[in-house]
Amino acid sequence: MTTAIVTGASSGIGKEMALYLATKGYELILVARSEDRLDKLKAAIHARYGLNVIVIPCDLGASGGAAKLIAAIGERWQQVNILVNNAGFGKAGLFTDIDWPVYHQMIELNISALTELSHHFVKLKKDSEQPCYLLNVASTAAFQAGPLMSVYYASKAYVLHFTEGLAEELRQSKLKVSALCPGPTLSGFQDEAEINVDTLSKLGLVPGARPVAIYGIDQMFAGKVVAIQGWVNALIAFSVRLLPRVFIRRLIYLVSKNFKRDSD
Repeated sequence: MTTAIVTGASSGIGKEMALYLATKGYELILVARSEDRLDKLKAAIHARYGLNVIVIPCDLGASGGAAKLIAAIGERWQQVNILVNNAGFGKAGLFTDIDWPVYHQMIELNISALTELSHHFVKLKKDSEQPCYLLNVASTAAFQAGPLMSVYYASKAYVLHFTEGLAEELRQSKLKVSALCPGPTLSGFQDEAEINVDTLSKLGLVPGARPVAIYGIDQMFAGKVVAIQGWVNALIAFSVRLLPRVFIRRLIYLVSKNFKRDSD
């Protein structure tokens, strides 16, 4: 039996990825801060599919969080052939209006933990004779600067470029590396980031977490290095290459300002 690790599995895209992998018969190691949500997901998967699910509550945004997770999984790493680095968060606002501890946690989670877990997994699996997969969840934010979410956009650019470089290093191996780049998605992300996407949602431009998760996992298995979900998102990502950078960053500023949720 093969095993998949999914971080950020308690809600949104991560939860739907776990459910989709369960339909394919994968035993699961689910990671997130919320133990209660993970336990409910574990019970649902076990009841529906009869699969073994291990829950590891862990704050990967805390210093040393990734090392603690690596140690907690222990010898089970040998059975893991899929690692999904989905955990991450953003925060909208002027750079100086957000306290440094928030950014520190964001960098730890979006960049440091993802890189440390990837490093551990790749060292174990780079010479594997069986197919293995590393899926890092980036974003369409990775393709340009993001005023009013500057740190988040930059963190996702790191994820995308790191993943592409790693994929090329491992191109001849059985370990396939992919970056999923979703656009705005109906999930818990918007609430934490304080973004309002109601208008886009009414226009049908914001998919639910499930189709994004299914797309990401399917593209991972297909060996797609950069997977941009949705034709609108793909068009936007491509157009960034053709337009002046000053135009793009000013446009993103205006868009971000419009979609910033007002504080109560």
